[in-house]
Amino acid sequence: MRTRRMSLVGVCFAVLCAGSQPVHAEDPLHVEIDRLLEPTGPVAGKCADTEFLRRASLDILGMPPTIDETRAFLADQTPDKRQQLVDRLLARPEHARHLATTLDIMLMERRANATISQDDWVKYIHQSVVANKPYNVLAREILSATGSEAGLRPAVRFYLDRANGEPNSVTRDVGRMFFGRDLACAQCHDSPLIDDYRQSDYHGLLAYFGGGVLVTRKEGEKQTPVNYYGEKSSNEVHFESVFIKGVKHLTGPRVLDDIELAEPVLLPGDEYTVKPADGVLPVPKFSRRAKFAELATNGSNRAFNENIANRMWAMMFGRGLVHPVDLHHSSNPPSHPELMRLLGERMATLKFDLRTFLREIALTNAYQRGLELPAELPKSSAAAKEQLTALEARKVELAAKSEAARAAFNAAIDEWNKAEAALLPVVAEVDKARAVHADAAGKLVPLEKKIADATTALTTKRSHFDVFKAAADATAASLAKLPNDADLKAANTTLAAHLQTLTAELPPLEKAVADAQAAAKPQQDAVANAQQAFAAAAQKAAPFRDAVRAKEQDMLGKRREMILVQTGVSRTDKRIETLKIVSEFEKLQAEFASATQIVQTQTPVLPGEKQKLTDAVALMTLRQTEHKAAAETKAAAEKALTEFKTSLASQQATSASVTAALAQAQAALGKIPNDAAIVEAIAKLKARNTDFESQVVALKPKVDAATIAMTDATTKEQVALTNMNAAVEAKTKLDKSVAELEAALNQARETMQQRKGSIDDSVTTLTTRWGQDFSVANLKPLTPEQMCWSILRVTGIYDRQRTAEEAELNKKAPLSEEAKKDPAQLAARALEIEQNTFNKLKPNVGAFVNVYGAGTGQPQGDFFATADQALFAANGGVFTSWASPSGGNVTERVIAQADPKLAAQDLYLTIFVRMPTEAEVNSVSAYLAGRPQDRAVAAQELVWAMLTSAEFRFGY
Repeated sequence: MRTRRMSLVGVCFAVLCAGSQPVHAEDPLHVEIDRLLEPTGPVAGKCADTEFLRRASLDILGMPPTIDETRAFLADQTPDKRQQLVDRLLARPEHARHLATTLDIMLMERRANATISQDDWVKYIHQSVVANKPYNVLAREILSATGSEAGLRPAVRFYLDRANGEPNSVTRDVGRMFFGRDLACAQCHDSPLIDDYRQSDYHGLLAYFGGGVLVTRKEGEKQTPVNYYGEKSSNEVHFESVFIKGVKHLTGPRVLDDIELAEPVLLPGDEYTVKPADGVLPVPKFSRRAKFAELATNGSNRAFNENIANRMWAMMFGRGLVHPVDLHHSSNPPSHPELMRLLGERMATLKFDLRTFLREIALTNAYQRGLELPAELPKSSAAAKEQLTALEARKVELAAKSEAARAAFNAAIDEWNKAEAALLPVVAEVDKARAVHADAAGKLVPLEKKIADATTALTTKRSHFDVFKAAADATAASLAKLPNDADLKAANTTLAAHLQTLTAELPPLEKAVADAQAAAKPQQDAVANAQQAFAAAAQKAAPFRDAVRAKEQDMLGKRREMILVQTGVSRTDKRIETLKIVSEFEKLQAEFASATQIVQTQTPVLPGEKQKLTDAVALMTLRQTEHKAAAETKAAAEKALTEFKTSLASQQATSASVTAALAQAQAALGKIPNDAAIVEAIAKLKARNTDFESQVVALKPKVDAATIAMTDATTKEQVALTNMNAAVEAKTKLDKSVAELEAALNQARETMQQRKGSIDDSVTTLTTRWGQDFSVANLKPLTPEQMCWSILRVTGIYDRQRTAEEAELNKKAPLSEEAKKDPAQLAARALEIEQNTFNKLKPNVGAFVNVYGAGTGQPQGDFFATADQALFAANGGVFTSWASPSGGNVTERVIAQADPKLAAQDLYLTIFVRMPTEAEVNSVSAYLAGRPQDRAVAAQELVWAMLTSAEFRFGY
């Protein structure tokens, strides 16, 4: 899938806080939309023709164009060709089918059809769309349906397939589908998350549907049970919050955002035109449901109007101005409130003509925007900061207003509750009077039955008497004319006797009637009195009800004011969040650029510094070796010097000792001259002394030489030590330098990555928000139905089937030459062809719904991917079989196309409705070139791969 590319230097947000533009009523709706759809950021340029063609075809027809339609559109140079395209698409029968499918999914959310067949329901919706029935008329038919209306029986499916019309199920979905509000959490208490959703809203809506009743009648020759959705007359709905036990509330029927309905007061027993009975569809004199259908759809209900406008907007843009579409509330305001209001108003002005409404959307500049933002955008962080300051100040003001509005609303709620509390005991009197009447009426039933039975017997007997009397009178008249007629005499006698008997039987019967009437009179009086008491109680309650409505009217006004301010707060919060991102963006970019600069400038330096460190380590090792050698030489010199000095000292000591001994011997010889022993000793001592002195003399040069060697070794050792220390210091400095450089680079790289991630996140967030503001196009996942019909279209299956159906019709019922000139007959024939094509191919849709659709009864617009989808695409056989070459489809054309570039163009124009890039052409060419022996398989694999791609699965 193509991705959005964005080189974001800054964002111009000058229009972010600009005021709304004036609306010119004379302008077409699409012009007014573009005027009010103020961007809160950069606006994407106009999308390419191919992009618009695919987008419009998918959104309006539910399937992409054919390759011939694509080429014709690209070749068309008409300035207004996009408008012409939209008009052509809206006039095609496929549009009616797609819009009918959209409405079906919107209203039924793919629920199983338990009562009304899916075919009948779809036919009803489809025929309504074909006839361009106004949506409010369609909605009114559905909301007021009982199943007994001539030609409209399928409309009752909306009720019957929601648990046979179970009131709470109906209430929730009516709120969602027709008003865009999911009030489920307000059933038991005021919503803790959404201020706008109150329990009184839910039960006011429930009051319209609480009287719903399933009626089953056996019909036809086979007495088949047929279900209808009737309505019983019902009273107020009583409720209390699960969080505030004992505080009772009540409400009559209330359309959302309106006061309680003022209903006519009907006396007990007088509520029905047709009373409820087994198998009988009751008809109340005042139908709440019919009144609701009228009030909701008459064009005056803003919520109803804006809901369908928002859903049609979402159909075209992929998301609503309010999104999700069933959560309209002040904390989830429209992206453009003024526009949302305009669309609701214009929907009513257009008389709920959905086709015209969709046309206006398709003609807007907003709808025609591309996915990609401008490549360069002006810096505006400073401007964003200024606006942020202003908005934050504005938020403080709005917060104060919000608190004041909330306080006023709460005060109005209190006043409303007080009025309701005053009403409750009066309503209790009404209920009591109703119960008394019901009791009296119940006791009267058997008495009235006796009157009826007695009256019936008397009436029957009188009818017999009248018959016999007339016969007797006629016979008597005849006998007067023929007095001798024996047969007449006999007949007259018989009739007179029987008449006498009947005459005798009448008085007891007349008495029985009189007795029964007399017996019933007290109870009839009791019923009449109960009716009078009820009327009096109802009359007493009337001013209390009026007071409640008045307080409710005030409360609703205060609530609208509160919602308006809260909507402003919510929008301001979102804009502040966006501005904060923008205001930090330039700083992020500067930090990213600084870190990048460090990495770019210092990364080349690091290898040199590391080499210096390596050299320093080598030099230090050398110097350490040299120092070690010098130290060893010094140690050896020191040892030698020590040894020489020791020997010299020893010889000198010995020589001194001998010299002393010689001196003593010579002294002794002086005292004892010529003593041979002394003379001999002196001679020996002199000889030893001479030896020692010569040894001393010999040792002194050695000591001197060793001293010189020692001095030289010491000097060299000092030099080596100095050199070694210098090398160690240099290495230590380089260690620190390299470590600091590496740390700085690592920090810079980390900063660069972090800032890059922050920038990417900011870009993603901003792009998403601008998409939500419709400044850029949004990616839209295809619905399961769109997936199915799109694949059938691009693989040629749909158009082959359509051609076959057209040929069959032309054969069976060819159009005359005159008919071929009649647009109405041509349109009717096109509808018939589409219907027949749809009937033949629709069985394929179910598999896609099962795999790609959300669960029944759930919102169906969210995208999700599952393993089942991947397995279905890869192994289901549908994709591969449809992609097989046949009937001149794209696979067959690729196989036959010798020029790989043209083959690639055919592929991409057919499946993606765009031209391939050069890289894509090369990829297709290489794939086909690498499979010369099985080119057909290769082509089919290419088609399969594109059909299962993300790009095909999304509209853009």
